[in-house]
Amino acid sequence: MLECTTNTRSGLFILDEQQQLGFMNQAAQDLTGHAWGDVEGSPWHHVTHASLHKSGGSPPKVPLERALLTNERVCGTDAFVHKRGHLYSVSFTADPIRKGDLVRGTVIEFQVITVLERHQDRLQREQGMFRSIVEGISDGFFSLNRTWQFTYMNPEAERIVAKRFEDEIGRTLWDTFPGLIGSTFESAYHRCMEHGEQGLTTAFYPDHDRWYEVICYPHAEGISILFRDVTEQQNAALVSEKERQLLETVLEFAPVGICVA
Repeated sequence: MLECTTNTRSGLFILDEQQQLGFMNQAAQDLTGHAWGDVEGSPWHHVTHASLHKSGGSPPKVPLERALLTNERVCGTDAFVHKRGHLYSVSFTADPIRKGDLVRGTVIEFQVITVLERHQDRLQREQGMFRSIVEGISDGFFSLNRTWQFTYMNPEAERIVAKRFEDEIGRTLWDTFPGLIGSTFESAYHRCMEHGEQGLTTAFYPDHDRWYEVICYPHAEGISILFRDVTEQQNAALVSEKERQLLETVLEFAPVGICVA
């Protein structure tokens, strides 16, 4: 029933219809600093937000209070106040106890959120944001670890190079693209990996018969590579250059002066 919180050190409250404490397990006593004999029958918020109620009155609309008002199952986070006065962060699950259509009480399970857990949660959110960004860009993107193995490849990269990331897990860049060895790209990747040099490289890759524009970015775990196919632009530039050279040749060897209006 209480799958939102899984810590074996979870505190447990059972409230009656008036939201007063009818039960509190030993873990809840340890985490809040309150002994069961001192708080039995007290309003729940006297245990979780004691210092906020010294002047009396109704409890403030803290997250757990808002959850209880819904009479629905809610998972969330809150800041509890320990008996000694310090704040600590918790995750909680509030489940109404029903008898028919009536709510007869509430079961609350909670656990302390450690600094490490908060850091991991923030990291997961940041990784999710990063993934949503790179999966939506129009350029190819992949990351390599320090041993040149693929750690990520976005959908556009998969499309451009006709590879699936799941097939490349555990493989190195050189295994997947052996034609890079000895190329301009290899030199740029090594400078980025070994010396932290960010750089832009545009070169022809014979294995694909394409021109690529590549930007390398160093990071703590390896390097990331942003790239796009610029074959059309390069071919257009080559045609333009050949036309320019032809015109220069014509002008150089023309028997008489030529005026271009």
